[in-house]
Amino acid sequence: MVASRKPLEPLTDERYSFNFSSTAQHSVTCDWARREISISPRGEISVSERYRLNNLASSFSSVRMILPKGTMEVMAYDDAGPLWTDSKKTSDVTIAPRFKTIRENESFTFGLEYRLSATQSLKQLQWWGLYNLTLKLIADPPWVIEKAEVRIVLPRGVSVESNSIVPASRTDSSAYETVLSYFFEPATPLHDLTLNLRYRYLPFWSGLIPLMWILLIQVIVTAVVAVSKLRKPARAVAVAPIDRIMEFVELHDEKTALSLELDKMGQDMARGAISRHEYRRRSREIDRRIEEIRKELQLIKTALSAASARYDEMIRRIERAEAEIDAAKASMAQLRTQYRTGKIARHVYDGMVSDLTKRQDRARETINSIIITLREEAR
Repeated sequence: MVASRKPLEPLTDERYSFNFSSTAQHSVTCDWARREISISPRGEISVSERYRLNNLASSFSSVRMILPKGTMEVMAYDDAGPLWTDSKKTSDVTIAPRFKTIRENESFTFGLEYRLSATQSLKQLQWWGLYNLTLKLIADPPWVIEKAEVRIVLPRGVSVESNSIVPASRTDSSAYETVLSYFFEPATPLHDLTLNLRYRYLPFWSGLIPLMWILLIQVIVTAVVAVSKLRKPARAVAVAPIDRIMEFVELHDEKTALSLELDKMGQDMARGAISRHEYRRRSREIDRRIEEIRKELQLIKTALSAASARYDEMIRRIERAEAEIDAAKASMAQLRTQYRTGKIARHVYDGMVSDLTKRQDRARETINSIIITLREEAR
């Protein structure tokens, strides 16, 4: 259908609407985008950015992004972690959702992390620390971004001399860090967001002020410690509650053994070594005993925490490690379900299970180290 209207009167303000549909094209909006550009003292430029897209038309299974020239080590992420097994060395990347296509009225949030070649974006104008940074605050977005936020993190000790785009805000954390923040509502491919930033940076002088602060803090701490030793009498060393420690260690060992037995029973049932009925009967007994141990341990934990701040910290570390193990087990169960239903590939499943297993091993090492320390103190 073709329609026209003429002539157009000057200063005419009218609104037109029409329905658009196509199987080959997609209508995508971007709710928000966040980008952080960090410049290291050696001139390395790293970029981290996130986008939230909404699909208003037909389904699509990937998003194409054209990154700046000189892009290196590109990695894509979503809320569950990396989307690729290895980083890519290209400025033309395609990002696909982890489990499915993006259908009509669905959203997709993803992030990119990469490095930019300093030779193309950063020029040293004088050997005595004068630099010029030229780059785009938003890297040619293929959509209209409703709200865009850009942060530029400069090295400590930077002195900005000129800026082609005035930032919305600037944060100077003493002599340690300078952050320039920009906000755009909206940001479109038609906007010229090329930034020319000239700044002066002297690594030697910028390092002197932090060194002076460190020396000053050391002097103050030394003086406070010396005065406290002169004025305060020596505190009596608290006697370790040996009986409580032994009760804690024995109950914790029993709970650990029951948890391992429960895990082994689950594996035996999965390979058919025991029946489901027998597994349920024995697991109910083990769960009942574990709950009794938890109640007894809670009373002992309270007593040990009151006896010494050191024991309180040990107990907190054990509880954090146990929570880490439980969270890893729940994640493994979800991954197993997704793998069996075909939502994730085998190599992705194996990689994520390996990471979760390492988390569990580190948490168990923490618990074992603390239990061994307590057992030695109770002897």
